[in-house]
Amino acid sequence: MMFGANWSNVIELLGALLVLLAFWANARGKWGRDTPVYLLVNLAGAVFLGVVALALRRWGFVLLEIAWAGVSLAGLLRATRRGFPQPTIEDIRVTDDRTRLRELMHALALQRGHFVLASGKESRYYLDGRMVTLSPEGAYLTGKLMHAVLQPLGVEAVGGLTMGADPVATAVAVYSFQQGEPMPAFLVRKETKAHGMQKQVEGPVRPGMRVAIVEDTVTTGESSLRAIEAVEAMGCTVVTVLALIDRLEGARERLEAAGYEFRALFTIRDLDLD
Repeated sequence: MMFGANWSNVIELLGALLVLLAFWANARGKWGRDTPVYLLVNLAGAVFLGVVALALRRWGFVLLEIAWAGVSLAGLLRATRRGFPQPTIEDIRVTDDRTRLRELMHALALQRGHFVLASGKESRYYLDGRMVTLSPEGAYLTGKLMHAVLQPLGVEAVGGLTMGADPVATAVAVYSFQQGEPMPAFLVRKETKAHGMQKQVEGPVRPGMRVAIVEDTVTTGESSLRAIEAVEAMGCTVVTVLALIDRLEGARERLEAAGYEFRALFTIRDLDLD
């Protein structure tokens, strides 16, 4: 044997700990199953234990490690060909851009008092998202962070019910063009236009396109559902609904019950309003 008994036990223990670390990290969501770090750690663990098993002449263990290394290598090659996972909302949660956008929400959008919302509900605070999405810095950050969520989903156009969605969709469209991945914006009127082309959906959107419905602030999800109804009527497929702020008053539950995926960059908990 190449190693003494004591050293063999130590090396095997270290190899086993390396494998456990990889699985623990994946279970905790530190590294996704198809990320290079997770796959490389798995491959390294398999090779390490395989060498130890070879030195100890434990042939069954050697075959097991060869199989494990093969699976890890195949996963790494497969993930390399199709591209590793793109950023999700959780990935961008701690970035400086998100932190700055949160600061703008507090500084520009948040008002305290007594308000009646569009849904008819009363509230002790009001989040005027347009104060952020129509500001130069806020528009840029909104477009950038929403694009990071929507681009991996294969979204081809973005829009929503006028007028809260208008600056949001425009911000995403402008940022997408800057990235060389144009994602046109569209607007959904509350009612079908009575003259001219008599359209309810305005903008360069065509039947068959995969679209995202965007909002600045959502409460019950009613505005999103109205926008969804209009774009589906013209033959588009709604991939997701993405809001700047979720007030946590039933929008997610209502949209998901209707069969639509819902995401939000912020909730009122993120803004310390819950």
